[in-house]
Amino acid sequence: MDLFASVRGKDLSNLTNKEIGDVGEDIARLFLKDNNFTDVFSIQNGSGNGIDIVARSPDGSLVFIEVKTSRTNAVGDLSPRQQSMDFFVEDVLTQAATKTGRYKNISAADQMLAEEMLMNFNMRPDQVRGNVVGIDLSGEMLRISPWARK
Repeated sequence: MDLFASVRGKDLSNLTNKEIGDVGEDIARLFLKDNNFTDVFSIQNGSGNGIDIVARSPDGSLVFIEVKTSRTNAVGDLSPRQQSMDFFVEDVLTQAATKTGRYKNISAADQMLAEEMLMNFNMRPDQVRGNVVGIDLSGEMLRISPWARK
């Protein structure tokens, strides 16, 4: 599968940062599905902030993925809030599951997903992991790194 076919030859300079991020998340989803990940979805608020991708790996583990996308060779860093996967994921899932804070307006379906993911996150920490996916659109590169658990 050609992950970068949708952007090849296009002028990316006219896209907003959100649009660039959306393109990167679409590429990451294609990569995951092509590598036998299932149940691929997001937990995001109305502004598009949250957990970029949640998926089941081929071994059944629950994987939380933060995607960082760049038009150029320099892929951005995690925000201070995202430095610890455990802190960030639990915070987002708790707010989404209880429809509070930044997630008070999420859909009932996303709230139910968040409740289920939070339960899995807390009850089976050995079956949970995180990755940061860096996507360089101009260089057509996808890099996967472990997301630190602190």
